[in-house]
Amino acid sequence: MTDRELLAAIQADFQTAYRESRKIQALLRRVQEGSATYADAQAYAVEVSRLIGTVWQRHFSALSDGQAKSLAYQLIPSVLDGNYTMVRDYARDTQAGLNRRANIGLQPQTPPMNTDRVEGLQTMVGQAERYAEAEPGLISGMENFTQNVVDESVRRNFEAQGGAGLSPKLIRRADAGACSWCHGLAGVSDYPVMGREVYRRHKNCHCVVQYDPGDGKRQDVHTKRWTEDAAPDKIEARKRITVHPDRNAAKTEERRTASAGEARDFRFGIQFFAKPSSEYPTIILPKSEYAHVMSEIATHMTPDKEGKRVFHALIGAYRYTVENNGFGDYRIIGKVQIDGG
Repeated sequence: MTDRELLAAIQADFQTAYRESRKIQALLRRVQEGSATYADAQAYAVEVSRLIGTVWQRHFSALSDGQAKSLAYQLIPSVLDGNYTMVRDYARDTQAGLNRRANIGLQPQTPPMNTDRVEGLQTMVGQAERYAEAEPGLISGMENFTQNVVDESVRRNFEAQGGAGLSPKLIRRADAGACSWCHGLAGVSDYPVMGREVYRRHKNCHCVVQYDPGDGKRQDVHTKRWTEDAAPDKIEARKRITVHPDRNAAKTEERRTASAGEARDFRFGIQFFAKPSSEYPTIILPKSEYAHVMSEIATHMTPDKEGKRVFHALIGAYRYTVENNGFGDYRIIGKVQIDGG
């Protein structure tokens, strides 16, 4: 069996399990309605990980040790890219709902894919004497990687809104049966939070790190005592802080409507495990055209495009397909003429 054949089989089984998961469907409804929280996003990440882990183990159990090691090494990036995209988008739409309910016009922040973690899992499999010895750590590592997408989404939005003068809350809740280390990190913090310890999690950790734009309450992470902000009018003033509120509210609503359609597509597995953009060759443009295209992309960049791994740009007589590797780092992977010019 080739890597492509195995990936196709894993895709098909995952999509079936995804469609049939009542938990997934319930979580998708919440994000479509705009009522999802980061606890829902974390539950979504865990369920996606559970489904892919079950499918993965079923298919790899039928392979020889040599096949399993080789194919696992090759497929880890593609599978985790799928997990990352699904959970990143769910977390983004969760944040959009939180912002909307708090009347905050800032755009949701999304994290890049953590390729170091991907390579770390590949290294673990590659260095193992037998695949069976590495598989438990691999499955756990896949889940941890996927949960971290939510944790990083929380961190980026917490820091962005705190830095914009708002009063966000960072909340870490220990899971039932959590270890003493996790209990020590539990609590609610105001901005700023020094270091990243509160975002960390060990293997098989199901503690939840949440973000709240602020509701007037504050809890000291050391005393665990709740207090009310002194002036309710200050709470309302903070909630009204926006950046170009009318324009951003319209964009947020547009993204919410679009994301609802994407969520419906999720039910049928349309977007999952598509060929990674990294597998498409770079379209080499003439120097002058390349400079013009890069300038146009930078000039007309929107928050919606910033949050996408791949987007389209209509420039002149062509539609360019662009791989987004972060601000200012774009790669052209497609070019199609759209008129007779």
